[in-house]
Amino acid sequence: MRAEFDRSAPGGGVETKCRLENGKAFLEWRFHLTDRVSGTENRQPQERPLRQAAEEQGRPYTGQNRPACPRPTIRISLMDGEGNLAVEGMQMVGEEEPLETVLVQPRLWQGIKDPFLYEAEAILAGQGVCADRVRMGLCLRCLEAGGEGRVLLNGQPIEVRAVAYSLPDTGSEAERRSQAIWDFGQLVRLGANSICLEEKESSAFLMDLCDRFGFLVFEKGGGEDQELLVSIWNRAVRVRRKEEGRGEGLPAYRGGSDAFFLPDRKCPTSLYYKYKAKWSREPFVYLVPESVRRLKSGSYAVTCYSSCSRVALYTDGELFEFRRGDREFVFQEIPARTPCLRLSAEGEGCSAALSLHKSFVRTLEENGGSI
Repeated sequence: MRAEFDRSAPGGGVETKCRLENGKAFLEWRFHLTDRVSGTENRQPQERPLRQAAEEQGRPYTGQNRPACPRPTIRISLMDGEGNLAVEGMQMVGEEEPLETVLVQPRLWQGIKDPFLYEAEAILAGQGVCADRVRMGLCLRCLEAGGEGRVLLNGQPIEVRAVAYSLPDTGSEAERRSQAIWDFGQLVRLGANSICLEEKESSAFLMDLCDRFGFLVFEKGGGEDQELLVSIWNRAVRVRRKEEGRGEGLPAYRGGSDAFFLPDRKCPTSLYYKYKAKWSREPFVYLVPESVRRLKSGSYAVTCYSSCSRVALYTDGELFEFRRGDREFVFQEIPARTPCLRLSAEGEGCSAALSLHKSFVRTLEENGGSI
């Protein structure tokens, strides 16, 4: 049976561990094969000439001088984003000790800011013929637990902005993967930098997607402590998402009214923009439909989520008020002279508009602000 890389083993048969030290990356490679290769293949064709030579010389043939077929080899290559060779290493199959390489001045994976991946290729060859090949993206990074609950990425503190994510339940495999790529683009725009996956969602596809987009990967703590996030890469890294008596629980990307997206809608909910105002530096304004209410004076109030420091509100196309603030802007005593409340907001090169009929506002108040 021909040996191959074991695709069910860690790393798809090529397991890598990285240690960063003094500006260098120390890489340890372990290779997992499906069949133990002993190097005894193809000996039989060489038996006859050796036996014949021994008989011609009048001595018994013992097989001790029989040349052994060389053991198969594994060759590893690590290339940067431009295809330049950064590291190369070779090892005979069957070695107990791992192959170790050192990369000087490595380019590190920096999360969303710079999700750089090296391209690794491992070739299993016997007698000069390629028997199997594995190609993969490789991140050089170090995630550690710092003091006082901090998380360190490559020795630098990073604020964990996590979202619970799961693939959609419907559609073909190709459609679900395409949807996941679109979803991750929305998460980047949101300003999230971490994904919390359900155990059943920790597929190779999603893990690779997190690497390529730059997301840290967590899972929820076991038992009743579901607000504790545990790193999949280093289980010593733990983050308390919700402190007792303050803060909010872990937001979900897809789900009910308390998620960023409803299952049957492409447009995000107001919760998405609330978190975008906290996490994103991309200028935007968003008028929250559920926040519109009629005041006792007969005028109206509305809340605007924005990452801008100053927001202007217009009613019926006319400037009503400027407000300075952070994330959440509340406008009061907005006049409405027609049956339709026509609002628009503007800030730092971005704008948004919202129109609600007054009767709909009454329905909102009767339903407790839910749409």
